Amino acid sequence: MDNSNISVRTLLQYPPAPPSEPTSTVVLTLNSRQFIDLRFAKAQSPSSTPTASPTVLKDLSWGFAGHQTISTLGDGYIPGSYESTWHHWVSSTTKNPQSEQDVGLMLPPNADGVVLEKGSSTDAATGESRKYVEGWKDVDFKATNDRGEKLSFLFRAEDSARGVRGVVIVLGQYMQALLREGDRVAAERWERGTRGYWNRVVVTGELRLPCEDIVKVLQAGGTFKKDRELEIPGVEWTCQEANVVPAGL
Repeated sequence: MDNSNISVRTLLQYPPAPPSEPTSTVVLTLNSRQFIDLRFAKAQSPSSTPTASPTVLKDLSWGFAGHQTISTLGDGYIPGSYESTWHHWVSSTTKNPQSEQDVGLMLPPNADGVVLEKGSSTDAATGESRKYVEGWKDVDFKATNDRGEKLSFLFRAEDSARGVRGVVIVLGQYMQALLREGDRVAAERWERGTRGYWNRVVVTGELRLPCEDIVKVLQAGGTFKKDRELEIPGVEWTCQEANVVPAGL
């Protein structure tokens, strides 16, 4: 059974304040539980002049990647709940990602398919702990190429001497990338459109990411095998996972 999933966040709430969703947040999680979570602030206001192309978001609120572990020990009073921990390996906000505590109680999906996550987080401004509620909804997988194949790939880069850590995940119709080199950070999200073309929908930072190179291969109907390397100027990326998502997911 393949447990890969694509999730979008539908709400963020710090009780007693009302819920809202100030970001465009997408999480890609592979069957191995490797994940990447990118949260970009939404555009403040739409342009008064209509354009043919959607706005490319550039304000990264938070991005992180690593692996997820799940405990069946949820809330004993809520059947079907469980605890999830996201272990950060690279983060846009710190060079010490392991210091970011990320644990949430996951509740069963409601009638709209939204899973509520409840927990506590540290307010970056005050340093105080505060309770939060997030809403998550899964997105249907779509094809990665014109053959209708639903593919998944994990690329990683690491150079401890230069403070380099990076993750790229391709999952179905989405690709997300995050790279940190010292104090510099870059991130991108790409999405395959209905006409089969891949489009970059969010981007930040000046570091070179391998997304365009990956897209060229996928757009041409190509693929990647495990251990294949991509040499981007200054950074070597290695394909650590390569899979076909089973039909029907």
